[in-house]
Amino acid sequence: MHQWELLTLIFSNFYKRSRLNLIVMVKFLFSLLFSLSSILLKAQNSEIDSLQLLELQMRYSVDSLEAEVSREKEDTSKIGLLGYLCYYYAWVNPEKSLKLGMQGLELSRRINFKRGTAYCHQSLSFCLWVLGNFSESLKLSLKSLQEYENLKDYRRAAYSHLAAANVYREIGDYKRGIREAQEGIRIYNSIGFSKKVAYVVAGSVYERSNQLDSALQYMQMAYEMDLIENNAKWGFIVYVLGNIHAKLQHYEVALAYYRMALPLVIKKSANKDVVDVYNSLAGVFYIEGKSDSSIYYANEILQNWKGTNYKQGFLQAANTLAAVYKEKNQRDSVIKYLEMGVALNKELFTQEKEREVQNLAFNEQMRRREKEQMIIIEAEERKRNLQLLFITAFIISFTLGVIIISRLKTFAKTARFLGLIWVLLIFEFISLLTHPWIEKITKHSPVFTLLLLVLLAAVLVPAHHYLEDMIRKKMVKKRKRKARVVAPSK
Repeated sequence: MHQWELLTLIFSNFYKRSRLNLIVMVKFLFSLLFSLSSILLKAQNSEIDSLQLLELQMRYSVDSLEAEVSREKEDTSKIGLLGYLCYYYAWVNPEKSLKLGMQGLELSRRINFKRGTAYCHQSLSFCLWVLGNFSESLKLSLKSLQEYENLKDYRRAAYSHLAAANVYREIGDYKRGIREAQEGIRIYNSIGFSKKVAYVVAGSVYERSNQLDSALQYMQMAYEMDLIENNAKWGFIVYVLGNIHAKLQHYEVALAYYRMALPLVIKKSANKDVVDVYNSLAGVFYIEGKSDSSIYYANEILQNWKGTNYKQGFLQAANTLAAVYKEKNQRDSVIKYLEMGVALNKELFTQEKEREVQNLAFNEQMRRREKEQMIIIEAEERKRNLQLLFITAFIISFTLGVIIISRLKTFAKTARFLGLIWVLLIFEFISLLTHPWIEKITKHSPVFTLLLLVLLAAVLVPAHHYLEDMIRKKMVKKRKRKARVVAPSK
């Protein structure tokens, strides 16, 4: 059945059963049309909304979204898709995520789309975090925070606080991590937005810093919210709850959480989380003395998740296997996994060097982009100054014209009308020139801006009347002098 036919059928049945009055019917129609449009329309406006894009991802496969990117015009919709795909692939394929995010940044620069720039910076910060490039990730998360604050998009600014908290957690700066997470919670609370993500980030920082009571409190609140909103399908929440109980030595409870988390993170293709869950399972089984189970889960990482590119996770698995085989007194296996650990350490060291090169290249690209942006801003400033110069020349010419016309007695009414136009022109021109200064003084407060503009008008209008009276008196005196000079000749 066609969608509009279905809509008509729903509407008619609703009317027959409920016998609503006209007002209720109109309200129902508007709400139904709004719901339908939110489902059918993509993010076509300049307000990139990640939740709207998430809805797209739920309705379409990621492959179809990528195909949509190739078909989209070079506009804000394409930037929204690139930013979302950059965020999505951060957890699945970080190298691909980096490429998509840079495409989104480049397009945002070309069309001067500030919200798209902020969105791509935020998505790239998660990508670089997963890659272990924490310094650049932190720079981009703080950059996106500043950009969203300038745009007054406090919901996305709060998410940038959480991105920064993630980085601080990974580098062991837990005080800053907790501070950033709490700021995210505060902002979400002030705007009435769901605090689930902020609770998760805060709980994970508390867990890593071994403040387990606070960690358990936040993660339980997040789990309850996810149970209501998402049927408890966010595997990372369950995984962190397992870590908390493992540290509390509640090993059976921890194992239950890990087993619950594993299919969830696999289904979401969150490869890094998959490796972390396997390592946690192997670690708990090692503590319990169940060496065969510990070997099984550690081997799962090394054999089946090689494409994850998560070297820290592989190193942890190799160290667990070396420790298990040492207790079993199997020297060959111990040597094998110790050598693997040494090789992984070398790769990580090499990776650090590559990361430094990547940082240099990335910073240079960002510097060039900012330089090009400055050129665009300067060109716009020159254009604005030329327009102001043209307006100034026009007002001066108009003023001279009004003065000339006011000298002619036959055009007295026209002169008064043009004088009023002159006042409006002067007022609007002064408002145009002083508006940036007024907004800076009033800090963008509509009330104080209005008051200053009213004060400005209160000065200009009497000044106009004063000038008009002065010119009229002078003109009258001039005419009288001419009359006295002409009279004797007659």
